[in-house]
Amino acid sequence: MIFLHYVSGGCTFIEAIFEDNDLKTSKRLEGVGVEISNRNPLVFFNKEYSDIHPDIIGLVCLAIFYPFIGSDVTFPQPITPKLAESINRDIFLKHKKLNIRNVSQDLIPYLGEQGEVLAFGGGMDSSAIRALFPEAFVVHEASIKNGILVADDANELTASLESKGRGSLVETNSRFISNPGGWHVWIGSIVTALLEAGKRRAKYIYAGTILGSAFMSNGAKYFDRHASSKWHGPSGNYWQQLFWDIGLPLVQPLMGCSEILTMQASLKYLNKNEISYCTADNGKACGVCPKCFRRSCIENYVTGEQIDFSRFDNNAVNLILNKNLFILDTYTQHLFHLDGRPQVLLEIDWHFYLKTILSV
Repeated sequence: MIFLHYVSGGCTFIEAIFEDNDLKTSKRLEGVGVEISNRNPLVFFNKEYSDIHPDIIGLVCLAIFYPFIGSDVTFPQPITPKLAESINRDIFLKHKKLNIRNVSQDLIPYLGEQGEVLAFGGGMDSSAIRALFPEAFVVHEASIKNGILVADDANELTASLESKGRGSLVETNSRFISNPGGWHVWIGSIVTALLEAGKRRAKYIYAGTILGSAFMSNGAKYFDRHASSKWHGPSGNYWQQLFWDIGLPLVQPLMGCSEILTMQASLKYLNKNEISYCTADNGKACGVCPKCFRRSCIENYVTGEQIDFSRFDNNAVNLILNKNLFILDTYTQHLFHLDGRPQVLLEIDWHFYLKTILSV
């Protein structure tokens, strides 16, 4: 695959030129690996990103197109040996080995000067970072799908921050260049922050990853990031390690925090209306879906305020509750069996409840 990077008409473009051994159809590297087909090799951003370090542009190309790359890559400009080695560390070889055609031994690695950029999604976790690290420059990706801006409450909020010089709202089609849409690799959600960080010569990028994602595989099992650093690299995640290796670390300040803690931080320092959790109702929270139910449960626990849960009496929420109540009942029966007598759930089991009943 050959990549081009150019600026025209106030916009930035990343173009992928497919070669014979590249793939038009592949699988997403997230979740169960949904099959995806590329329908647009041209990605645009409605901001100018011209003077960006080649390693940053190279990482942007990988974050967007990695599943479709065959075996050979030509980046828009030569990259450092450090990035080339990082892309081909042992853990990447389980996916593919990349022959990078343009590596420069003379290229000076990226060196951030000052400041942090926040990859802002608008949800509870990145809102908590915005509350706790108000000095961070906020970058939100406004998705374009089929030429139309996808409604999202965070767009308006970020536009307001942009007018004050504290943020940047970046419109891009990067999330919808394939069918079905979605980021192909989890770092795809960091692309706009990556470009903005390079433009601003930032030293770090903040992301809202919390305990459930960093260590608990979203409730499925414990992931020992400390042990994994032996083969993933010091960051504990091989995709995250790419950021570290190019000199622009992706930092997750909340990786030891639960959703209870991020909810507490968000509500303490921000207006409740500034925190978006669901965009199902034309960019706003629908108030009836499983995501809204999950947030309301956590908010009720944190604030103690009375919440009308009757609106959640619908098939989507009940289906999840019925499934997970069975899991919880099985778990409590196992607890009873351990000592042979009835007992109440301990405080630690409340967190188990959140992990099972609210795993939506």
